[in-house]
Amino acid sequence: DQIIYTVSIFLCSVVAFVIRRHISELGQLRSQLAHFSLQRTLCLCCESGHVHPRTHEEMPCDRQLVERALKLWFDRRVEADALASTNKAEHTETSYLDFFDGQVRDEIYSHLR
Repeated sequence: DQIIYTVSIFLCSVVAFVIRRHISELGQLRSQLAHFSLQRTLCLCCESGHVHPRTHEEMPCDRQLVERALKLWFDRRVEADALASTNKAEHTETSYLDFFDGQVRDEIYSHLR
């Protein structure tokens, strides 16, 4: 009986630790998503001057690739929304990035509340 009791206490402690850690990490994720901004993210290619840290070969810019794809996907929609809006919000060069940031904050964050 003592062994079963000891193992039970140990397993309960492990489960409690895992649950507390999961809840803490979920809170961090919520905070990160609530303040998400693609424009403020760091990327290895830019941080290393577009030179691979180990091989020292030139690296393409991930940020440019991602931003180009987002512009293709969202720029026309953002422009149309600005034109259709009653307040005629200004369409800026980075409006599509702001739109994407909003989508991440609204769509993904809302599933974690």
